[in-house]
Amino acid sequence: MQILNMRVRGGTMSDALGNFSIQADPSDTLSFKSLSYKSKRVAVSEILSAKNGIAKILLSPIRILLNQVDVESTGPKVNMNGIPVGKSVSTPVELRSDYFASKPKVLTAIFQPISFLSYHLSKSEKEKRATITAIHTERDYQLLALVYNKAVIQRVSGFTGKALEDFMLYCNAFNNLPINANSYDVEKRIRELMVEFVSKYPQGR
Repeated sequence: MQILNMRVRGGTMSDALGNFSIQADPSDTLSFKSLSYKSKRVAVSEILSAKNGIAKILLSPIRILLNQVDVESTGPKVNMNGIPVGKSVSTPVELRSDYFASKPKVLTAIFQPISFLSYHLSKSEKEKRATITAIHTERDYQLLALVYNKAVIQRVSGFTGKALEDFMLYCNAFNNLPINANSYDVEKRIRELMVEFVSKYPQGR
């Protein structure tokens, strides 16, 4: 699970049991992200006031749909030559809009006002779009996490312990990496940030 401090835009990763350590002020808000789960924001003050000093952060799962299944008939095949074939759609059936295949243009409000309003105001339509956005965000995050993570930062920097935690927060705040960054770009950026970090915080080594 990824935990991000929304104020400083720095964060860390939890272990397999969900335990984590992060620097934050009582007034900060933490964002929790994990593959196949909806993101959640929790105030640090709420975590600190948890009963027995132990806070449980529960994330809601995102429905995972199976890939497309092709069904073939054993009967005589119909000659489909010459019949136009429609474009395939990657969006799962359950998440497709009931009104439009893509975001409708403003002129649609004149010719199809009811469908236009339903698309923008319907609760179910909003939930479908929110779910699609969450899925895309998680996919992008998982791809970047393959080449940018704590293990990579430790290997490139050589930091350990508190120095590693501080440097990881610094990297998360200032890496400015594109979502499609490769391992070469990541390691190059980590080395650049390490030079900045050491010059600003020499005692952190």
